[in-house]
Amino acid sequence: YLKKLAYELAVSPEALTAELKRSRMVNGDGVSSLAASVAQLPQEVIRPAERDILRLMLQEQEFVNLTKEEIPLESFLSQQVKDIVAQIFFLSEQGETPTPARLMNYFDDPKIRHLITSLLAVGDDFLGDKKKIHRDCVLRLRQERQKLLRQDLRRRMEAARHQGDHDKVKELAHEFNQLIKG
Repeated sequence: YLKKLAYELAVSPEALTAELKRSRMVNGDGVSSLAASVAQLPQEVIRPAERDILRLMLQEQEFVNLTKEEIPLESFLSQQVKDIVAQIFFLSEQGETPTPARLMNYFDDPKIRHLITSLLAVGDDFLGDKKKIHRDCVLRLRQERQKLLRQDLRRRMEAARHQGDHDKVKELAHEFNQLIKG
């Protein structure tokens, strides 16, 4: 596990082991306080499509540009994923390769660091055409974003209806219809 993680992070296994030993402070139960603190952090629910797109971007640079062209950053609902993707896009715009090791240096949040390492630890287990998987994930994210936008517009229309603001209802209904038409 450590060798694979060291390879994915582009660091030596010895450096990773030294860092693990340095950060590992054993508590009374024999569990490292680092592992215990990460386990106690509330885990944000991350949609599978977001997780897969992020994994693809971490594994292969070509998916960074594809993702940036296909979907806006707002399509990612998970704040952790959104932060990582924003940093990947930023590094890419600066002409730097957004390697996992470089990303780890940008984040102090242990939840985000844990997310990056957990995605890398899974490895390259995508079966089939990665580009098709990416397209499918992009399509799912778009559909989910459209669904959320429609739900928000319905909620706002209902609120305007309760307030008796007929002009606002008409405006929101027009926006809703435009959204459905695409």
